[in-house]
Amino acid sequence: MQDWRFVASSSVSTLVLVLIAIGLQRRHDRRVHIPIMLTCFVIDVANVLFIELGRGAVMRTLETATQAGEWLLKVHIAFSVMTLAGYVVAALTGSKLRKGIDVRKVHRWNGAIFLLNRVANYATSFMV
Repeated sequence: MQDWRFVASSSVSTLVLVLIAIGLQRRHDRRVHIPIMLTCFVIDVANVLFIELGRGAVMRTLETATQAGEWLLKVHIAFSVMTLAGYVVAALTGSKLRKGIDVRKVHRWNGAIFLLNRVANYATSFMV
């Protein structure tokens, strides 16, 4: 039987992916896109904190960082860190776009890389 924390975290992560899809679909409507994507970021960070409090993920990460093996956990962590970095870059470039500074190309490239990392993060979360 699965731990209820895993089920809750996985459910929240699934919800975030659905919201990201809606945010991506509505990317041309800033009044919808921006709040959805910011909500996804807040939920994802809250989920990381929930995982940390429930399973001690950061301590486990630090313990395995110097050990051989557990490569899948390391790959998952890399996707997680890249996802969080992608949110930050998206917020920064999105803010510049709102101010009329043309960084659309960077924002789009980051969005594509972010999406790949977020989906990979989701997939590997079921394997670690």
